[in-house]
Amino acid sequence: MKKKIAVIVVAVVLCVAAAVFAVPKISFYACEPTVYFDVEYCDKVDTKMSAEDAETVKKMFEGKSAYFDSPSCGFSEKASIRIGCNTYMPACDGDETVKHGFMYFSLSKSENNELRKIMKKYGADTRKAI
Repeated sequence: MKKKIAVIVVAVVLCVAAAVFAVPKISFYACEPTVYFDVEYCDKVDTKMSAEDAETVKKMFEGKSAYFDSPSCGFSEKASIRIGCNTYMPACDGDETVKHGFMYFSLSKSENNELRKIMKKYGADTRKAI
């Protein structure tokens, strides 16, 4: 009896430790990314990315470690990239942070510049979403 309780306690402790210390990673399925932009005084955009741009964004986001935080940058669903039912919101102030749900992940400066260049190509300038 004591052995069963000890095994159960150890199993519960291991499960809790795994949940606490697991770092979520950004991953994708076979969904087409779209650029979404709906800001006052700007043209509305809701369009699929080209295959080349979609691949660039997927490579840029794939495997990034997501974390909880509360950065001071502004984020808006009205200036975002949507992949399936997931919405990725680049910081509207130009910072290298992207919000996904209640979590965030960081891009390198070059990735951030490339992401903004891609979004702008479709008519979405995140700086206008502030």
